[in-house]
Amino acid sequence: MENYNLDKYFGTTNKGELAYYSPRALIVILEGEMGKCFGDIKKFAENSSISITSGQIVEFLNKTFEQEKPELKAKIDNRKKVVPSGKILFGEEQIEYIKNSSEEFDDSISTSKYAFTPYSLEYFKQYTSILKSKLFLLLNIIEAISNNKSNLVSEQLSNLDINLDSNGDILKEDITRLILPTIYNLNALEAIVSEGNKVETYLEFKLSKLNLYKRGISVGGLYPSSSIQVKNIDGNHSLGNVPLSKNQKNELNNSLSKSMKKTAKLIVDLFD
Repeated sequence: MENYNLDKYFGTTNKGELAYYSPRALIVILEGEMGKCFGDIKKFAENSSISITSGQIVEFLNKTFEQEKPELKAKIDNRKKVVPSGKILFGEEQIEYIKNSSEEFDDSISTSKYAFTPYSLEYFKQYTSILKSKLFLLLNIIEAISNNKSNLVSEQLSNLDINLDSNGDILKEDITRLILPTIYNLNALEAIVSEGNKVETYLEFKLSKLNLYKRGISVGGLYPSSSIQVKNIDGNHSLGNVPLSKNQKNELNNSLSKSMKKTAKLIVDLFD
């Protein structure tokens, strides 16, 4: 992770990545990098939320519209919505509607900045929820290891291939694998909550599910993975996830190699 070199916490003796360190190193490093105690880190992760309401956003957008473009705001508010009845092909209402349609289109472009798209707020809430969920799990793992209660998270440690020795000490490599994504998610949570709780954000940030669908963009693709680790070689690059260990990479590569050989044999057998 950029700007995070944890070597300063491991002393001047280069023991290598396969050296074991006291499990307390996890909390010491996390506290040192975040500049706050572990308890405060957990409280921050717990209490972070998108507290702004749609009503507050709409009120701000309306006030800003009135301040920046009062004449247009008044025109939009006072405009009579003329909808063709369909009973007369070209009655007075229809002709007036056609005459004004170009102007209304131009006005709609100008006013779009001040429109509230509800999914914009939902985006920040959903993003925050995912980051909090990942942080809770990472912080629980770090706390359990540091307090020599790794039995409480034994399943997670096995899934992540985190190695502890008989004394509960942890590999330097695994310290780094746990700490870096935790720091990343903490910083990401702080940033997304700060941005999502500012009314000014919604002047420029517009998300609509309908527009996303029209552009062929999956809603799920807007968010980080909800898992703390993606067991896929190609998906192992997200800074918010625990990186694959060397053993996990080898297992995945071996599995892929076997699958490719099996597929190749099936193809060859088809032509025998």
